[in-house]
Amino acid sequence: MQGCSICRGCSSITRAPPKALGAYPNLQGDGTKIAPLHHHASHDASWILGLYLAFTVIDWKATVVPRQARLVLLLSAFHGALAKWTKDFAADRNTHDARFYRMMNEVPTLLMIGIVILVIVRPFEQALQTCSA
Repeated sequence: MQGCSICRGCSSITRAPPKALGAYPNLQGDGTKIAPLHHHASHDASWILGLYLAFTVIDWKATVVPRQARLVLLLSAFHGALAKWTKDFAADRNTHDARFYRMMNEVPTLLMIGIVILVIVRPFEQALQTCSA
């Protein structure tokens, strides 16, 4: 008698298989129950809170802030494109090849790297401080 595949010493030969993905309808990505509601609520809350910060806390005279805002708008526009491509897939109207989607998979990462660099490093403000000194 072999035992399980983890320790090889116990007497458990088989394990109960995990539930099929169909048992969890919200994880299928079919857009039917809670997932779309949760998605829109978190997206809207992020925009509302971001706009609140933009008009109450953020110093728009800083040269980095408009660049950050542009990258955030690009990220949101890309999100809209992803929603359209998802609907095209569901309707079997996909016009792009696999390479296109592999390339597009890197866009949010590059945008987020740019946003984080502008937030943490603030490269343009440092250059302005050097010039004005």
